[in-house]
Amino acid sequence: MRKHSAIMRTGVAATIVMIAAATAAHAQDKVIKIGGLFAMSGPGSYFGVQDKQGIDVAIEQCRKSGVNGARFEVEYEDSACSRLPATQAAKRLLG
Repeated sequence: MRKHSAIMRTGVAATIVMIAAATAAHAQDKVIKIGGLFAMSGPGSYFGVQDKQGIDVAIEQCRKSGVNGARFEVEYEDSACSRLPATQAAKRLLG
């Protein structure tokens, strides 16, 4: 379980970094793009699906209240709780 926990924490940390970068880079465009890399399949899928649902709820709340006129676009990728698929998914998000 430690391995899955570490992978999940890495995915969440990568998402936070991407959110911060997207916020700084796109604030003037009024579109904030967010990349989410979660284990939506594989042994950690239970947690990845919950994380995705949590982000969806947070984005919906931001849309209701507004954030300086910006709108959010979220793109999700599946890390499959494995190194190679996670690396490939991260490259797709960054590319």
